[in-house]
Amino acid sequence: MRLIQRVRRIDRIGSDTDLVHAYNFLPEDKLESLLNLVQRLRLLIEQIERTEDILVRLLYSIPDTRYLLSIVGISYISVAGILSGLGPLGAYRNAGQLIKMAGTNPIEWESAGKRGSHTPISKKGHPGLRWFIWTAAMCLLRHNTDFRFWAKERRERPAHLHPLKAREVFGAVANRLLRLAYALVREQTFYQIPKPKVVPELELVAAI
Repeated sequence: MRLIQRVRRIDRIGSDTDLVHAYNFLPEDKLESLLNLVQRLRLLIEQIERTEDILVRLLYSIPDTRYLLSIVGISYISVAGILSGLGPLGAYRNAGQLIKMAGTNPIEWESAGKRGSHTPISKKGHPGLRWFIWTAAMCLLRHNTDFRFWAKERRERPAHLHPLKAREVFGAVANRLLRLAYALVREQTFYQIPKPKVVPELELVAAI
């Protein structure tokens, strides 16, 4: 019906053309299915956006949310996952309990009297919670200068101070995030990126 209407718009009264040729091109079955797939994808994206809006409203109804969201580089999804896995952070006695719940507490292992070359994590906590914390740690390393410089210092420190390897850095950042979240909620304060350390002029001269 729509194709016929388009043809009639071309062949109007007063047209100088005696003969009008109209060609109809219909999509193949594969193209039609592809177009339907695009429409379904758009609908799915709209549903996800509406769900995210609802999630944000629900998230802000939790008192701990505003303190965690003040951390630069952490997302709504990460905060929702962390709080859903841990519950109210004020219910814990210390940050170590949060780390054990996530299963990110480091452990040492030995074999034949020799210590391992790296420090694994226990993985005895909730795997879903650990995934959200792990994802948040990766985002913090990308978007939070405080966490990024903190991790860099621990990777590049001298050998006698036991520099961390890549996966160990992720575990350390995850645990630092949990300690920070616990401290912010306990003290009811918002996160602020520490000011960069200013090296005294005398130390700069001595270094040169």
